[in-house]
Amino acid sequence: MKRFKNIGQLADHLERQVLNRQLPSAFVEILEKTGQNAHHQAQDIIIGRVNPLPATGPFPQWAPLKDATIAAKSRNGLGKNGNPKSMLYATGNLHDHIAFHVDRTQKTMTLGTNVEYAAMHEYGDPIHNIPARPFLAPAIIRAVEARKNANGKMLNQALGGNS
Repeated sequence: MKRFKNIGQLADHLERQVLNRQLPSAFVEILEKTGQNAHHQAQDIIIGRVNPLPATGPFPQWAPLKDATIAAKSRNGLGKNGNPKSMLYATGNLHDHIAFHVDRTQKTMTLGTNVEYAAMHEYGDPIHNIPARPFLAPAIIRAVEARKNANGKMLNQALGGNS
């Protein structure tokens, strides 16, 4: 553990060593690891590996699939491993096109997809009577929660602490 004789030495250390070099790279690493986790969380929600039905943060509990939707998926052989009850999985297109990007300059992480119907699932589509089944935003919430301790340790190390 680094020791300082006075507050001025600590301030100099923080300014020169940590804030200029170590902390920015720690933030980027945290964003990368959180992005990877959020990516996997979103995919797990889509295939039903994690239960998407409970509310997550401010996002509502998912409505179950309608019987007609399950029957149509069953007739067409759609769903993860042929399971028509897999909520957002039909062909795998949405699952396979989840991506995250870390902007190292702005120190931001973005999770998303280029699949055009993803927004319909995330926010719902009242015109077509499709309820919101958010999967991206809850994935980020779950990833941040899952990485909380590890991210804290990484920041502590960047600030010169022990962990």
